[in-house]
Amino acid sequence: MQFATLITLALFTQGMAFVGPSYSHTVIASMALAAKKTGKPAPTPEKGGFLSSFKPPVPPTLPTLPPLLDGGVIGVAGKGMSLLSPIFSLEAKFQAAVTGFVGEIIGSPFRTNPDDVRADIKAEIKKNKAVIYTYDLSPFSSGALNLLREYDVEVISMGAEWFLPGLFKGPENSERRVALEEMTGSTSLPKLFVSGVCYGGFSTGGPSGGGIASLASSGKLAGLGLKKKTLSSKKRGRKGLTP
Repeated sequence: MQFATLITLALFTQGMAFVGPSYSHTVIASMALAAKKTGKPAPTPEKGGFLSSFKPPVPPTLPTLPPLLDGGVIGVAGKGMSLLSPIFSLEAKFQAAVTGFVGEIIGSPFRTNPDDVRADIKAEIKKNKAVIYTYDLSPFSSGALNLLREYDVEVISMGAEWFLPGLFKGPENSERRVALEEMTGSTSLPKLFVSGVCYGGFSTGGPSGGGIASLASSGKLAGLGLKKKTLSSKKRGRKGLTP
């Protein structure tokens, strides 16, 4: 119904825009003829005639759809996955508790300290202009890295996938996932931080709500102040990072 109303308004506006000038010229001609008979000057728009208040109709503004298709099929899938956030939140906490308990029993190098994990994340975000947390096998992470391929962004891997956090790094990566949720409200990866601000994942989260894909499609990604990659930055790497 709303769409039909907008179409009707649009057609009416076009009709007014076509008829309006012709009607105005007819009225002015009639007034000029009457003024010639009476000997009085005809009112004009500049002299306060009634046409001075006439304004052409303003076309209605059609509603714009949200960027649902940003990121293509993977982007749409990411938006769908976001509906499962409450379930993934419970799963992440359970995974962190189980792997942490196992790590405590086995000991080093599996043991992890939750406070140290959170301190490490804060230090990484503060140290780097731009940093992104990813999964190695995640299509969402791959899509985000592709959009960021021109920029110098520190890439920190948290395992192959959420259900494969790694053998030795399993407890730590599981706790990292919970810590990132505390900071951003979501357990999903990737997570891009620029100057300490989280800009979401591939197609969800961040200030725009559409993640990195929305920033790229709107041209706002280039406005974040990210540095272009140099030869040295392309070759740089350290443990836990994807080149």
